[in-house]
Amino acid sequence: MESYTSLFSIKLTKHGYNKIVKLAKATGEYDQFLKGVSLSCNNCGAFIVEAPALLTMLEHLINIIDSNKIPHALADDQDNLYDTLLETRDMMFKTVILTNDEWASLLTDGLSEYEFVCDGKGQPITDREGNLQVLGSKVVLVEFNKKCGCRKILSRLT
Repeated sequence: MESYTSLFSIKLTKHGYNKIVKLAKATGEYDQFLKGVSLSCNNCGAFIVEAPALLTMLEHLINIIDSNKIPHALADDQDNLYDTLLETRDMMFKTVILTNDEWASLLTDGLSEYEFVCDGKGQPITDREGNLQVLGSKVVLVEFNKKCGCRKILSRLT
């Protein structure tokens, strides 16, 4: 049975996040992403976002780089940005190890107890061993400084 944690935390550097935001703004993805942000810390900049909003933005940005449609001004650091996008996306997932019976059921009827995630091209996202991935939470706390006291407050508000 799928179990979401109430709040899933990912850690980013402020520099890495700023590069993601810059690309998102340049490609028109940022405004849609902002609709999923509910709370933020004025101190460190940490924020809570709906996992699907963050995942959708990351997938769109990954596809933009994959298709070589990245704005010229951002192309210099394209490889590092791509790695940051993939690493951020991967932090959002939990691996589901299916039994043989569950695989058979998935292939014939589907498994309603899991919401497997797909990439921007509609393909299931797997780990390196081929195990399917699910979102770790419905909401994500994006942190930049684990020493800031906002984590306790933000997690209580979700």
